[in-house]
Amino acid sequence: MFLIVGLGNPESDYAKTRHNMGFNVINNLSKELNIEVNKSKFKSLYGSGIVNGEKIILLKEMLFYLQRINFILNQVIYFVL
Repeated sequence: MFLIVGLGNPESDYAKTRHNMGFNVINNLSKELNIEVNKSKFKSLYGSGIVNGEKIILLKEMLFYLQRINFILNQVIYFVL
């Protein structure tokens, strides 16, 4: 299993900036791997699929940078453990 987390800022002001590079990576992987990122959980958007026999979870967190430590820990506990 692979959990790929794209970091960014949830406001549209940051959409085309370096601050949303992680979101852009998830958007590109989503298209390339044909995985829709349209489910919501834990203040994030995510989608999952199977690629070459491996489960892949693409996740865009919808928090600002200072709120991320607990967020990422919760995602790992939920999806991986």
